[in-house]
Amino acid sequence: MVQGQAFDQKRDSTERASIRSDYTTVWSFMLPRLQWQEAGQLYRTGLWDIASMMLLGMALFRWGFFSNRLSTQQYTGLAIGGLVVGGLLAWLSWPSFELKLVDFAKFYSTHTLPLADLLLPTERACLTIGGASLVILLYRAGISAGLWRAVGAVGQLALSNYLLQTIFCTLFFYGYGMAHFGTLRLHQLYIIVAEIGMVQLVASVVWLRYFRLGPAEWLWRSLMHGQPLPLHRTESTTTSA
Repeated sequence: MVQGQAFDQKRDSTERASIRSDYTTVWSFMLPRLQWQEAGQLYRTGLWDIASMMLLGMALFRWGFFSNRLSTQQYTGLAIGGLVVGGLLAWLSWPSFELKLVDFAKFYSTHTLPLADLLLPTERACLTIGGASLVILLYRAGISAGLWRAVGAVGQLALSNYLLQTIFCTLFFYGYGMAHFGTLRLHQLYIIVAEIGMVQLVASVVWLRYFRLGPAEWLWRSLMHGQPLPLHRTESTTTSA
C-alpha cells in the first residue's frame, strides 16, 4: 500500500505527458482507471456512498425541506447546527486527511483510525443540510433574488450543464484540446471553476428565455415519450412533459 501511494517523479511525468497527448493516447491511459472507478470502486464503496446521500435527499424532500415548508426557526437551527457540527468534524479530520496525502507511509504506520474516512459521511451530510438551509433562509429574506433565479435555471438544465462541464474541462485540460493538465496551481483551478460557473449561470438564464428544456433534457424526455416534445416556448404543447 505504501509503495503504491508513494510519489514517483518518472511515473508522474509519464502520466502528465499521456494526458496532454492526442485523443487515442488519452483514451488508452484513462480506460483502466475509469474501469476501476466505475466498477471496482463503485461497487465497493461508491454505491453505498451515493445511496446514503440519495436517501437523505429523499427524506428531506418528504419532510418538506426543499419545498420551503419548514419554519424560519427550524431552518435557522439546521443552518447553524449543520455548519457548526460539519465544520467541527472537518477540523478534527483534517490532520488525518492531510497526512494521508502528504506522507502515506507515516499515516499508515502511526494512525489506527482514518478519521477523515470515518467522519466524512456525517461531516458532508451536516454541511449539506446546513448550507442548503442557509440558502433557503437567504431566499426567504429576498437577498440576491436574481442570483437564486439563475441558480434555479442551472438546475432546470442540470443534465445539459453536467455534459457541458465535461466538454469544457476535457477540452481545456486534455492534449486534444488546450493541454493545461498539470500546469495550474490550486488557486488558479478555482478561477477556472468560477469562470465555468458564471458561463453556465448566464447561458442557462438566456436559454430558458427561448426554450422550455435544455438540449439533453429535451432529448431524454422525447425518447421517454416516444415523440419529439415542443422545445421552443412559442410552440404549443400537446404532450405533458
